[in-house]
Amino acid sequence: MGTFIGNDIRKDIPDLKGARWVFVIVLFLIMLIPSVGMLWAQNQETSENRELAPVPELVQEGAFNANVLADAGAYFDDHFAYRSYVIDADARLYSALFGISVADTVVDGVDGWLYYAGTLGDYQREEPLTDAQIRCIAHNMKLFQQWCEAQGASFAFTVAPDKNALYPENMPAYLPGVPNDAMDRLKAVLDEAAVVYADQFQVLRQAEGVQYFLRDSHWSEKGALLGHDGLADALGLRSAGITADMLVPRDDYIGDLNRMLFPVSAIPETDWTAAGVNDGSGRTGALRSGSYWEFLEGADTNDAIVVTSPTSSNPFGVASENGKLLMFRDSFAMGLLPYFACEFEEARFDKMVPYDGLQLLDGEYASVVVERAQRHLADLAADPFIAPSPQISQEVQASGEDISTDGAHATCEAQVEGPLISIAGEVSGIDAASDEVIVRVSDASRSRDYQPYYLQAEKTEGLGYCAYIGRDAWAEESLQVVLLVNGRQVFSAEVPVL
Repeated sequence: MGTFIGNDIRKDIPDLKGARWVFVIVLFLIMLIPSVGMLWAQNQETSENRELAPVPELVQEGAFNANVLADAGAYFDDHFAYRSYVIDADARLYSALFGISVADTVVDGVDGWLYYAGTLGDYQREEPLTDAQIRCIAHNMKLFQQWCEAQGASFAFTVAPDKNALYPENMPAYLPGVPNDAMDRLKAVLDEAAVVYADQFQVLRQAEGVQYFLRDSHWSEKGALLGHDGLADALGLRSAGITADMLVPRDDYIGDLNRMLFPVSAIPETDWTAAGVNDGSGRTGALRSGSYWEFLEGADTNDAIVVTSPTSSNPFGVASENGKLLMFRDSFAMGLLPYFACEFEEARFDKMVPYDGLQLLDGEYASVVVERAQRHLADLAADPFIAPSPQISQEVQASGEDISTDGAHATCEAQVEGPLISIAGEVSGIDAASDEVIVRVSDASRSRDYQPYYLQAEKTEGLGYCAYIGRDAWAEESLQVVLLVNGRQVFSAEVPVL
């Protein structure tokens, strides 16, 4: 048997023991930076839409906090030193190498486009609006439009499209879109109910160029101008006459998605502004402020309640003719607000939900707008407007049959809500997309029929209802309530007013 003869390579390898220790020490020091660095560079802000975790407490309400370790972990996650830089570097790496986003709220598209992940349900038709939800939205808009018009105000409803509904070509290939006809179905039902609807989908699809920010979830000020024009036409307003030719490009806008994904290295993009309208020249210096109008309440277009009025330098001269505006809105109206602020002698922009229609009682508003983002449309089928339900002038002829024997049944509760009494509940075992529900309220001397708002939350088979009636007209401690479905009784009981 032969003997293996070879070189002993161990003789040729230098002793790296010292280098190993240097490597370990350097790595250990790097790992200490996030925690030790909190002594001088503790993170105190976030681009995410949430509050940072508070300092953990060992004792809470006089007792030992059993969750102190979990609280400490959450605090460290939010406050470790140079957190924004670490997150930003991680996001850049994944975006460059794999074309994906590390933020749950952001979809990394192609050619620098970013999309809001909250719109994927519509884009991939994972949670499409049901026929019942569409019916509820249109029905409720019809009732609220009637209430506004009864108070002397013109009315218009509009939906701000999801960005990927208009520009799907820049979505990543691994998230394919699925055809969704929900908006077409909603428009048809709104038309049938004679609801004044400003169709932004049609307006924006016909426009030349891109009307949304590349790295923000909203339309740009240029797109918002088109949205404003559609609403102004629907309301029959005298417009200020601002056109796209009057808009000046500015390359300094950093969008919401941009900050969420890249908190340090977000790249500004182009926005368009009109002098004195939304160029930041207002007294507060807010981003979309203008010298042609001022804040009477609030200080930023994203505040929950904003009230505006034209300034003495306003050159348009249409505010006195248009009167006052009440707009129920969400974040898309940040772009609409400056244009309308120039055109009304006073404009109130209200983000509070549910929408409070009692603000119209004094009859001071000439126009009312309900603006809602496409991604939040389902909420309109779940939250009723706060406004008196219309009384049906001719009493519904009830058949006297009790359809609870057919499997239908209902719940009912009455409670005082300011100057109104809400009578609300749910009727199950009926067709939520077509059956008509009437609320009959009686006392010892009279009986009245009311048309309630219809409600349906996701995955609910029944049809919710809510009728608001005047508290001064029904002052009793309990009311006799009868629910009629297509003229047939499903519920009858004396309901206490809580």
